[in-house]
Amino acid sequence: MADNNSTDIVDLIIDAKNLAIDEINETVKGLSTLGETARKTEKDLDKIRVTQDTIASYKQAGDSMRQLRDEVDRAELAYEQKRQAVKQNKDATDEEILAVKSAKRELADLRLELRNQETEYRRLTRSLREYGVDTKDLDKSQQALEQQFKETAAESEKLNREYRDSVAATRARIAAEKETRDATAAATAAEQAKQQALAASTLEMEKAAAGAMKAAKAESDRIAEQERVTASLVKYEQQLRDLNKQVDESTLSRADFIRAEEKLRNELQLTDSQTRTTRAARYRDWETDRKSVV
Repeated sequence: MADNNSTDIVDLIIDAKNLAIDEINETVKGLSTLGETARKTEKDLDKIRVTQDTIASYKQAGDSMRQLRDEVDRAELAYEQKRQAVKQNKDATDEEILAVKSAKRELADLRLELRNQETEYRRLTRSLREYGVDTKDLDKSQQALEQQFKETAAESEKLNREYRDSVAATRARIAAEKETRDATAAATAAEQAKQQALAASTLEMEKAAAGAMKAAKAESDRIAEQERVTASLVKYEQQLRDLNKQVDESTLSRADFIRAEEKLRNELQLTDSQTRTTRAARYRDWETDRKSVV
């Protein structure tokens, strides 16, 4: 029954909203309307059942009321006969008098039960009139109700079957859409992870390449500097030899020699430590030359 599936439509509405697919949302709205129609049909069936049960109760109450009326009539007759017999018999026994009283009580009970039954009968009559039943022709009304019940039951079964099938189909559609969405999300996440890994790898490669280029440049600069220093030291040694010669020839003082050597070193972009060995060697050669001359 549609009432038993009311939670299904709520779940479908939530799922459809989460998927945000217009077609599915419209389908679920249609299902909600179909479910309401099915539930209304079931309520109509319940009303027909209640009316049929009320008719049965009405008939039963009528039969019971008529039987009670007969019993009341018989009880009234019996009571009146006993009362008259005792009234006319001055020698009536206590037992006969008690029988009259008992018949009176029995009659009172029956009359009370009859009044209650008549009250119930009137209540059922009002109920049937409210249901639109003609109490003067119950057989015709019952036949009409039976036909209405068959038609409504068939319509209810049709609507409920259509509702169940539609719910199942929509649930399957939503499940498929969820699966597709999840697969797409997983694929997107995997692609993003792949791109991130590729970017990280590229960055590492770029860093490594930059490091290698930096190291290569440093090595190239080191070699170039070494070659420059070597060439400069050759020039330095040659010119230092000339300066020493000028000192020997007394054309250059020792003080001027020191200043000229410092100037030469600066022009050749050499440090004191780089030229120290050459100076020491040239000085030893100069000392040797001087001793040989003496």
